[in-house]
Amino acid sequence: MTNPPRNSKPAGPTVPLAVWPIAQRSAAPVGQPRYHPECAEDSGAIQPALARRVIEEYSASGDLVVDPACGVGTTLIEAAVVGRRAIGLERDRCSVTTARKNVRCALEGRRRDLANVRVGQACMLTRRLGDVTGTVDLICTSSALLDACRRAPGGGPRSRKAVKETQAVDPEMALDEIYAGCHNLLRPGGILVVVTRSSRQRGVLADGPGTSVALAKRAGFTYLQHVVAIDATICDGSLVAHPSSGQRVALRRSLGRGEPAHLVAHHDVAVLRRPTRSESAHVN
Repeated sequence: MTNPPRNSKPAGPTVPLAVWPIAQRSAAPVGQPRYHPECAEDSGAIQPALARRVIEEYSASGDLVVDPACGVGTTLIEAAVVGRRAIGLERDRCSVTTARKNVRCALEGRRRDLANVRVGQACMLTRRLGDVTGTVDLICTSSALLDACRRAPGGGPRSRKAVKETQAVDPEMALDEIYAGCHNLLRPGGILVVVTRSSRQRGVLADGPGTSVALAKRAGFTYLQHVVAIDATICDGSLVAHPSSGQRVALRRSLGRGEPAHLVAHHDVAVLRRPTRSESAHVN
């Protein structure tokens, strides 16, 4: 199915659906040779193949790509490899250190200068990325965005004070602030892509994709497209999953509790767009 071009008009009530088989060549989460070994088991990261596909579909050479919760820097590296400028924000200092190692390990020469990792919280986007407000072409992030407001400040072990402060924050308000920050960062017509997947919490299925879309639309985004990215290898008509160790442990625990759990072999990719000024004026 043909994806909407970067500057296409917002979709109508029916959102186009596409399927991307992204694990036909390499299904390792981040374990490609060019990445630093420390991030090989980072199950929360976007797979390089998926990050590359998103970047190539929804941006052009020389565009500015931002990941507000960049983890170990996968999005930044894949963006720089194909000639995009990239800025990542990450609050966990251990992840920041690994992301910078990844940049040095994976990129050479001028490509290395295209990727910039900054320390900061996703809910402080406008403050930490104020120098690029209104000029970003593509924001691409994983479900780590949804977790960013729930982690202890600064990374590392959680102190009692940090836990208390984290519990005092309303998750929904924090996420509203993150999506509002994304809206401010993007140029009119810019694209927001959120990669997530549904999960079970205490036996109840949590609709991660639906929550992401609802919050983004509340911040003023238009829902353009939904992509199902299959991260299992398609072989002889069957799916061959390649779960991380963390996914295996979570599955065993869920089955041990009697929950109807199974390995998830796809990511949901929500593609949204900041309306142009003329479109906003028309709506108002």
